[in-house]
Amino acid sequence: MTLVAEEKALFWRCMSCGRRCLRAASGAELLVVGHRLTDRPEVPRTGPVAHTVIRQAACPVTVVPHYRTTGGGGRQG
Repeated sequence: MTLVAEEKALFWRCMSCGRRCLRAASGAELLVVGHRLTDRPEVPRTGPVAHTVIRQAACPVTVVPHYRTTGGGGRQG
């Protein structure tokens, strides 16, 4: 599989995850999703799951950033 084909497959799997989140949140008053911070904070980017949820949710959406932690529990980045 080529890199482009792999990226497309990943994109569609993530879109499916976003749709599942939307179904699970049916009737919710608020939906909270996580967002991984990248190594390049000057280039903000929303992943495909958060993007789908933000665009299609019937309720307000809060996107909460999270950091990858080191073995010691500290923040990286």
